[in-house]
Amino acid sequence: MKLSEPSKVEGCKCKAVSMKNLADTVKTAEEMYEFMIINRGAGLAAPQIGIFRTFFIMKDFQGAKYQLIINPEIHKVSDKLGSYKELCLTYPGEYVTVKRPKQVRASWTNYDGIRVYRKLTGQEGQIFQHESDHLIGLTIMKKGKNE
Repeated sequence: MKLSEPSKVEGCKCKAVSMKNLADTVKTAEEMYEFMIINRGAGLAAPQIGIFRTFFIMKDFQGAKYQLIINPEIHKVSDKLGSYKELCLTYPGEYVTVKRPKQVRASWTNYDGIRVYRKLTGQEGQIFQHESDHLIGLTIMKKGKNE
């Protein structure tokens, strides 16, 4: 597994994951987790490794190894913005300041095929938004201010 060139991630168009492919997506997520840990990431989106489908993995804040986020949707964002210094595996070692809503209400399908609805705040909300951006072709370089 290797990272895609930034030019392939920026502006990419991803297709939804079919639940017929859930087992394959879960298997890919396991491989992505190992890659993410080796590279000291907190999240990894499918487009970053050349798979243009709407899923990503991220650090779990509920005690599991990681969360698999399939076909995510952000339903509501708070008006309050935070300014966050972010890193991205697409641009190793480059810190970029990005403004993001401090809270989001989102839904996604998990590795069991169950639709989850949650309010996300703090680092969990920040990572969720960062990885979701990759699914619509946005990167921190397009969204933020390089430092």
